[in-house]
Amino acid sequence: PQFEHAEMQIHQIARGQRGSLRVGMECHPCYQWLLKVVGPYLQQWPDVDVDVKQEFQFGGMGALFGHDIDLLVTPDPLHKPGVSFAPVFDYEQVLVVPDDHSLAGEKWVEPHHLEKETLITYPVAVERLDIFTRFFLPAHTAPAR
Repeated sequence: PQFEHAEMQIHQIARGQRGSLRVGMECHPCYQWLLKVVGPYLQQWPDVDVDVKQEFQFGGMGALFGHDIDLLVTPDPLHKPGVSFAPVFDYEQVLVVPDDHSLAGEKWVEPHHLEKETLITYPVAVERLDIFTRFFLPAHTAPAR
């Protein structure tokens, strides 16, 4: 019986009905999105184990190229041969300030409004932060700190 069971599992893997999917996460906010899509995926593919790995600390591309993961959820597209990127959702960048801050009542903030401000972000290079690549750098400005 064990041999027949193993043989059945091998056939299921070969047909794509059983297996594992190793997902790397570099984007903490993306985790909520992933939770919403994994449920329906597992309903359709109940014999696939989904393993979410978050230990890469913003180095998931190395894990992808090293075959430690099968796919990577990342905010940083790296265009290299053999890698395809597909956006999975849009998001809105939001400025959070105290109620008594001079920008608290503003409906819209421009990059120059933050030139004298301290910006708190993830501890990664500015090239990996959308607030810089999509907001400050195109305007040729930056926050004070």
